[in-house]
Formats: sequence, C-alpha cells, structure tokens
Amino acid sequence: MKDVGAAAGLIAIFAMASFGILKLLFGTVCWITSHDPVEAAVGSIAPVVFGGLIGVEAYRWFKTWRSGDL
Repeated sequence: MKDVGAAAGLIAIFAMASFGILKLLFGTVCWITSHDPVEAAVGSIAPVVFGGLIGVEAYRWFKTWRSGDL
C-alpha cells in the first residue's frame, strides 16, 4: 500500500506542475488572440486533461529512470 501512495503522490505532483504550466500557456494564447467563449472553454478544460496525462507519463518515465532501465 505504501508503493501505491508514493506513486499517487508523484503522479499528483507531476500532474499539478504540468497543469500550472499548461494553464499559463493556454491562458496567454487566449489573452493574446482574444478567443471566443467556445475556445476559452476548451482552453480551460484541456490543461486538466493534458495535465493528468502528462503526470502519469512523467511518473512512468521517472520510475524507469530510477530503475536504470533507460
């Protein structure tokens, strides 16, 4: 159970970091180009989805790197 908690914690850390970066990037593009409401909605949802996916992939890469299988 300890391994599951550690894995979930690392995934959460990686996901939140990538979410913050993506939100900043999407927000900047939205602000510069004056998007309409539909594009703004997609720009609000996409960082959540991509942040989670990046978090899982970063965890898998980190786990492989730590084990020395690279």
